[in-house]
Amino acid sequence: MTPIHLVELIITFIAGGLVAGFTSGMFGLGGGAVLVPLLLFLLPRLGASPNATIHQAVGTSLAIIVFSTFTASVKQYQTKNLALNILKPWLPFVLLGIIGATFVFSVMPALLLEVTFMVYLLLCAAYMVFKKPPKAVSLQNEQKIPFAANALAGTFVGALSIFLGVGGGTFTVPFYLTYQYSLKRAIALSSATGFFVGIVGTISAMYSGHHIIGLANYSIGYVNLLSLLIITPFSIFSAIYGVKINHRLAEKTLNTLYIFFLVLIIAYVYCHTFL
Repeated sequence: MTPIHLVELIITFIAGGLVAGFTSGMFGLGGGAVLVPLLLFLLPRLGASPNATIHQAVGTSLAIIVFSTFTASVKQYQTKNLALNILKPWLPFVLLGIIGATFVFSVMPALLLEVTFMVYLLLCAAYMVFKKPPKAVSLQNEQKIPFAANALAGTFVGALSIFLGVGGGTFTVPFYLTYQYSLKRAIALSSATGFFVGIVGTISAMYSGHHIIGLANYSIGYVNLLSLLIITPFSIFSAIYGVKINHRLAEKTLNTLYIFFLVLIIAYVYCHTFL
């Protein structure tokens, strides 16, 4: 790769990072819904083969998520929204799901992984169409979560997060809302979950992909370091402005834009997969 091509690629990564951060802040996305399609576009320019691109997009997305969810988790803990007594019985099952999914992820066909990601985006869009406004709740309304519910939901979230390269917030937040937790508490628990998903998922992606042929340049296993180093700071920077736009727009307008945005991503992933 010539220096000119490398500079052009870096500029593309910076632009992509700014877009990913802005849309994440504007729509409240956990990162993977934007980052994975973005990396599907960028990684082939670093030499990733078609069979390795989606796996690297997912692995790199998990690595990028570590930084955003860590920042969010610290802030949530400082504001006392993060309930550690609720997080502790949930995390072991999330980790169990992550470990189990790791053995499947590396041998999962690229086509199946991309189709799974499209189904996830469709579920996100459907959730935004049919969701009801959260009820006003207090600490007294919170219900004790049964062991079986923590086990099933935690394992599910951990496993699916590895397959999709997401923090699991799409599923974690509705789970806690079901047990009458406030939206702020649910989001805080989701952020902490995403941090642990990102840490363990990144290590797993590095290890499980270390022997794979056809990875993008500057990679350790399924994690592309160049993408990680460039996208992360710019996505965090632009997310601030996305949040500002979020606060200025009416919720109905945001929901409509969110659904439209997801449809565009689904169309892109479909074209990348089948055309």
